[in-house]
Order: sequence, then structure tokens, then C-alpha cells
Amino acid sequence: MIRISSKYLAFAALLGAISVAHAGTIDFSGLANGTVVNTQYSGVVFSLQGGPDSSGSPTTWNYDGEALANSNNSDYPTANILNMAFTSPVTGLSFTFDNQGDNGTTYYTAFDGLSNVIGTANISGVANFALVTVAGTGIADLQINNGAGPTNNWYFSVQELTF
Repeated sequence: MIRISSKYLAFAALLGAISVAHAGTIDFSGLANGTVVNTQYSGVVFSLQGGPDSSGSPTTWNYDGEALANSNNSDYPTANILNMAFTSPVTGLSFTFDNQGDNGTTYYTAFDGLSNVIGTANISGVANFALVTVAGTGIADLQINNGAGPTNNWYFSVQELTF
């Protein structure tokens, strides 16, 4: 007969109660055209900032494949920033991206929970939903910005987000 100490049973119960975070991928390509995306995915909140469409929730659209766009309608104007705020800091962040435009100022900026910049990169030349890996750990917020300001705008889109 094998006897297991109560302290080992308590330790095993504690381990069973701890949830381990696993990387997940949000695939926007399966959503219907015009789907509003904001809080329906666990761990992240999506919003639009800046530019002619200065607020609201982004929607999916089918410009060259269903994807999450920097717009809350299926036509212009667009917002400058697609913001992704994570409910807890994340690591291993990546997304598939299509710039859809020719402006040389599209970039991402990753922030920590204190709004300090963790990483930034120019993604102007990224097209056809190519993979972009975000540098840094402890990311609380990711902003993709077309840098166009409130008078110039165009679509960009994210097809998958992994964190």
C-alpha cells in the first residue's frame, strides 16, 4: 500500500488550480464582412483612435480577404490607429498584416503597462498578410498607425493576431 502525505496532496491540488496561459490565435478571416470587433475575444480589447474616424470599434471587411480593418465602416474615412489593449501583459506577439496603401509611415508601437515604448517597427512594405513579429515582452498595448494624420487615410488590415 502506498501512502501519500497530505502536504503532497495539497501541493498537487494547488498545481491543478493554477491556470497556465497558452498562446492563442485570433483569426479574423472567419468573421462575416462588417463584424464589429471590440471585447469578444478574451484577453484583448480592440479600438480605433486618431484620424477622421477618431473613435469606435473596428470592423472586418473584405477588401482582399476578410480581415480586421482600421475602420468602423466599409468605406473611407479610416482611423489612423488600430489599438489592441491586452488585459494582462503578453509576450510572443505577432500578427499577419496587409498595408493596402503606399504611405511610407505605417508602423507598430508596443507599450508596457506604464505607456513606455517597448518596441516599434516600420511595416510600410508589409503586404499580402505577411507575418510581423513584435519585439519585446510584457506588452500591454499594441498600436498600428498609418501615420497619415487626420486628413490623409487608407485601409490597412490584420488577418490573424497571436499572443
